[in-house]
Amino acid sequence: MERRKQDTFKPEITALTFKENVQCLVFRTSLQNQKEVENISTVLDDLPGISDWYVDLEDWEKVLRIECKGLSADKIIKTLFIEGIIAEAMPTKEIKT
Repeated sequence: MERRKQDTFKPEITALTFKENVQCLVFRTSLQNQKEVENISTVLDDLPGISDWYVDLEDWEKVLRIECKGLSADKIIKTLFIEGIIAEAMPTKEIKT
């Protein structure tokens, strides 16, 4: 792998900086199939603050990733629980710029 000089790398970091206050929440879930994903899609699409979400049904933990602003993991967990889905927040690392 080729290493880059610091001065040529910095502009790319600036171009990739995330929008202010946008966070990525990651959950392991009890989702089992596409039908269950479709059932929660309306709920997630209607939650204010969610800009994007994705479920990886191929992953053994059925990982749900949510890009949002102003929502807590607890709010997502409670919302999914009402829909009959168990979710557990997974630890994430904060990226500092």
